[in-house]
This record gives sequence, C-alpha cells and structure tokens, in this order.
Amino acid sequence: MNNSVDKTTLEKHKKFNGLTAMIAIAGFSMAGSLALILVVHELDAPALDQAGNIVQSARSIWSVILEHIATALAILSIWHVVDQIVVRRELKQELFDFSKELKTNAETLADDKAKDINSRLDTLEQAVTLARHDAALGLSETFHDVDIFSFREVIKSTHSLTAVLADGHSWVAKYSEELSERFSDHSKKTTFILAHPDSDLIPVLSRKIGMTPELCRQRIYLTVRALTKLKESNSAVKIRGHSLINCHSVYIADKRAIFSPYFLSTTRRQPPIFVFKDTGGNSFANKLAKDVDVLERESSPIMEQLALSLEKKPGSEYI
Repeated sequence: MNNSVDKTTLEKHKKFNGLTAMIAIAGFSMAGSLALILVVHELDAPALDQAGNIVQSARSIWSVILEHIATALAILSIWHVVDQIVVRRELKQELFDFSKELKTNAETLADDKAKDINSRLDTLEQAVTLARHDAALGLSETFHDVDIFSFREVIKSTHSLTAVLADGHSWVAKYSEELSERFSDHSKKTTFILAHPDSDLIPVLSRKIGMTPELCRQRIYLTVRALTKLKESNSAVKIRGHSLINCHSVYIADKRAIFSPYFLSTTRRQPPIFVFKDTGGNSFANKLAKDVDVLERESSPIMEQLALSLEKKPGSEYI
C-alpha cells in the first residue's frame, strides 16, 4: 500500500515539475520579449526640436535588432507552450495505448501461464497417480531394452534365484562366469526351469525362433550340459523342464521379480525388462513368485546324463 502511494506521489511530482518548467520557460521568454520591446520603445522615443515640434528620429540599428529579437522570443514562447500542449497530449495518448497494449499482453501472458501451470499440474497428477499404481504393483525399475539390464549383480548377490527361460542357451552363455562363481557358493540356491525337450511346446517354440524342432531340443540340451559343467557336485542347482507355454522369461531373485515379456511374431526384437519388488500379497512380484513355485512343482527334471552324452551331429551348429 505504501509503495503504491509513493509511486503515485512521485508521478504527480514529476508531472508538476514538467509543467512548472514549461510555464517558467514560456514566462521567461515572454518577459524577455516584453523587456526588449520596452527597450526598443525607449530607443525610438520621439524628440522635440527648438520650436517644440515632435521630431521622429531615425531608428538605430540596435532598435531594429532588439525588435526582431523580441518578436522571435514572443513567437518562441507561444510556440513552446503550444508544442508542449500538443506533445503532452500525444504522449498521454501513446501512454494510454501502451498501457492498454501492456494490459492486453499481460492478460494473454497470464492466460498462457495459467494454461501451462494447469498442464503441468495435470502431468504431475498423472505422474502421482501412476506412481501410486506402481507402488501398489511393486514396479521399481524399467528398461526398454533387455541388453541394457545386467544380471551380474543379481546372479552374484541373490541368495535364492529361480530363472524361467525358453531354452536359456544365450543367457547361460553370456553369464557363465558369474554362474560358475555362484555355483561355487553352496549356500546359494539356484533353479532353472526351461521348456522341456520332450514337451509339445517345442514345435511351436522352434517356429517362433526360426529353427527345426530338433535344433531347438539340442539348444535346450546344450544349456543343460553347460550348467552341469559349471556346477560342482555339492552345488544347490536344480534344472527342470515344463510343458506349458513360454510367453515371457521370469527371474525370482529373493524379494525381487524380473519380468521380460516376449514379442508375438517370428521377427526378432529386443524385449523390455521390468523389475518388481515383493511388497506383499497383492504385489505382482509376490504373485509371480507363487506362480513360479507352482510351475516348478508341475515341471520335471531334464536328464543331465542325456545332455552330457550328446555328441556333435553332422550339420548341427549347436553341438
């Protein structure tokens, strides 16, 4: 409130000073012109001759000069007053137009800012809602490409690890060093559940990955053979096979579930990775863990002896 009063007073003071200066300049100009006119009048005053007659003396050069100066000052003072009046009127109109334009721009800017704020608030509200859903679901991390995510830390630090894979060949080959180190720690439990080589899923899986059913079975046996060679006699490692549909790969790592859905067509694409925390009975990780437990009970061991006894067959690129 005080700031508004001070600003208003200052503006009035400035206007008063400007008007005072204008009047002062015009007044001085007018006074100067009148003074010069009086001087000219004195210089050109008529004289009396010896007979007492009025004789008009010749005008001096100074009276003519002073008369012109007086006229110029009078015109200047009048012009200055008129000019100031016109200029102030134009300035007032320009200020009015400027303030009107400024007000319009301010209102437009305020509307745009309000829309932007509302949009940001909507985005924030959506993010908060999504975060609540993620918290209820237990979603903690996402990766758009499976190659971005590394299982090294999971393999090394997890006490109990269960991996549900299709044939598991590429995954086991990629992390063989970490798996060997894990298997040497006999306190860590590891379970692999693969597509069983004798299941009816193999023809479908082979068409999906673009190979013959026989080669698909060989890849599974190769995975079993690689795991068998990596583990020690006392390692807590189980290798089992299921006869159901593989729509995704799942890794149950203690209180975490790592979920990677497969694409549907035969075209090879890198799937995403979703990491879930087990936050309770309704969390996705908890449901996945229970589902994998049931799948393990419904699966059967894959014969390790058969996998180890496989010999390279002519034309096979896997064995």
